[in-house]
Amino acid sequence: MGAADVTFNAKWEANQIGVHFMDGENELQVVVGDYGSKVYQISNPSKTGYTFKGWAYADGTTVTWPVTLGVDDVVVYAIWEGNDITINFYGETESDWLAYTTLKAGAELVVPADAAAPTKKGYTFVGYFDAEGNAMPATVPAQDTNYFARFEAVTYTATFVDGDAVVGTYEGIYNSTIVKP
Repeated sequence: MGAADVTFNAKWEANQIGVHFMDGENELQVVVGDYGSKVYQISNPSKTGYTFKGWAYADGTTVTWPVTLGVDDVVVYAIWEGNDITINFYGETESDWLAYTTLKAGAELVVPADAAAPTKKGYTFVGYFDAEGNAMPATVPAQDTNYFARFEAVTYTATFVDGDAVVGTYEGIYNSTIVKP
């Protein structure tokens, strides 16, 4: 350096901090601001079958707006309440209505007692399926839905015996014709 004094001036920039708006594992939006600034909530998100109730931190504490940005990013989660969804249960067709239930979207899907175990002679009940053939889920879907019973024919075995000797067997489903060996 030379003979003259030199002055250095520090230049400071505020850290950029983000507020991450989440719907479960999905990030909806990030709002970035300077340390110490205030961030307001974004427009309410929407989700089929649910009503938006607000925002919460990971520990479940409700967010009070505006949020003053500190040193670390902030993560907030959408709070949803399931809407009332009507589920109809039928035998194999809509003309064979068994029962209905109204539950909240996302709740455990419990089959009403009147539809818990439909029967069909010569068949085993294998479960409920929607009109597209999808198995009934464990939780209530986001829209009113109809489920239909599905049955599988029972397989029977006929054994033909002459005295002590087996002379043939026949395997068939309920109501099928047995063919003599």
